[in-house]
Amino acid sequence: QTDSVLMLRGKVSKKDREEPVLFCEGVMSEKELVQYALSLMLCCKLKDSDTALARQITALCVQYPGETPVVFWLTDSRRYVRARAEGGVQISPEFVRALSALLPAAQCALIAKR
Repeated sequence: QTDSVLMLRGKVSKKDREEPVLFCEGVMSEKELVQYALSLMLCCKLKDSDTALARQITALCVQYPGETPVVFWLTDSRRYVRARAEGGVQISPEFVRALSALLPAAQCALIAKR
């Protein structure tokens, strides 16, 4: 479906190839992703000095309230900091689009709760 969100689980291989190849081990629909996200937390990788960006991401969490906790991995000090938003965020297509406008996808991940 157009504009639907999917989560692919798999591995990337560059072995003996110029272009990387994705070996897909599973696909989750948007509904399955929302359920899965409830057992995880959203982690955004930022530099310690990216305080304005952290505030913008926290504002998104307030705009899209939900139950998935949000943390920042601060790369300079190598530590996790919980976002200053009540509860968490609802992982939705709208939230993902808004977040991707602020932060590259490579700097965001759903990880196990700590």
